Amino acid sequence: MVFPQSIRTIIPLLGIILSFASIGCHSVGYNPQQETGIPVTFTFHGHYQSVCISGDFNDWSRNQCLSHDGDGYWSTRVFLYPGKYRYGFLLDGKTRVPDPQGLIEEDDGFGNKNSVLILE
Repeated sequence: MVFPQSIRTIIPLLGIILSFASIGCHSVGYNPQQETGIPVTFTFHGHYQSVCISGDFNDWSRNQCLSHDGDGYWSTRVFLYPGKYRYGFLLDGKTRVPDPQGLIEEDDGFGNKNSVLILE
């Protein structure tokens, strides 16, 4: 099929636009691809098969797991912009708990607690 010149110009541009649209799949404030913003290290201690972090900064993903540092120590670093963030840890893909080291907690509206992090 032969397209007029104007259509042949638009088709590559649509590909670029779709590529940019797919980049913005996380909440504002969280930047998983670039090291910009404030580096925040989340840590957890406990003997589990997996420890993941789930918060409003990563669209409550269940797949952002912490690295196991040995002896039950887990950590991950994310880059966030100033703001208020709610989060918790998902243990072995089943049990959701607030951050035991967190200073602020609030009800999540479902009978559980979220930890709250405020960056200025």
